[in-house]
This record gives sequence, C-alpha cells and structure tokens, in this order.
Amino acid sequence: RINRFQKTSDRLFSFNNTQAAELKYTGVYDINGDSTEISITQWFCFWKQRLYTITYTAQKGNNRHDADARKIMESIRFRD
Repeated sequence: RINRFQKTSDRLFSFNNTQAAELKYTGVYDINGDSTEISITQWFCFWKQRLYTITYTAQKGNNRHDADARKIMESIRFRD
C-alpha cells in the first residue's frame, strides 16, 4: 500500500511509434511497519490492442531516478 501519494508530473509522448502516457508520483510504502519513501515513474501505451505498463520504482531522494528510469524504459522495444 502506498500512503501520502502525490502525483508530481504527467505527459504524453511517442514510444515505439505509438502514443504513450507518463505518470510520475511519490509516496510512502509501508510493509510490516517499515516505511520507505519512494518515487515511481510509469508509462502506459497500447500496442496491437493490448495495454502495456512499464514501471520504475526507486527510493525517494535517489537523484538518478529520472535518468535511470528513462534509460531502462526506453530500451524496451515492441516487435511485430
């Protein structure tokens, strides 16, 4: 469960020659009483009538979150 959810940005862009949406948000992830602040980037797009979701999660305060997320997520390619 994510508490203190806060959307930080959203945008539309082209990914794998199709339109995609990006959501970025932060929150606090609680598991068995231990709390960790996290940052999440998610991409959503349709490819051949299927919805794909790509998610990258890191501890909040990781100043490489955006660069790491983009590098990994952009490496994903859909094939015919």
